Amino acid sequence: MSNLNKVLVVEDDIILREIITRQLSARYQVVTAGDGEEALQKIKSERPGVIVLDLILPKLDGFAVLQNLQNLPDALARTPVVILSNLPDSKNLSQDPNFNVEAYYTKSGTALDTVIDKVDRIFAEQAV
Repeated sequence: MSNLNKVLVVEDDIILREIITRQLSARYQVVTAGDGEEALQKIKSERPGVIVLDLILPKLDGFAVLQNLQNLPDALARTPVVILSNLPDSKNLSQDPNFNVEAYYTKSGTALDTVIDKVDRIFAEQAV
């Protein structure tokens, strides 16, 4: 399976990470990380096609993951990111041209199906 079929789910809440993984694994190969440091390691080793990223993470938060992502080789730096966080998009990450944030969703205000649909659309666009 190519990286075009691989999703990295970065979420420290074990139950939520498992729910997201279960939903996505019906369509994609899913790898997971529970903190920001592990996320950066998995990005480098697994080369996912899409990253679903929480912002409030142990060790290295999601903001730092986004910043570090920009310092990786070009193909990795351009990996599409879908933010799923409890924080509002107060820093306008979805509008910042320095980050490849395709969508920003708040956990409390977004159905998981919406996130899955966005991942599907990103992969569909990559396939064209």
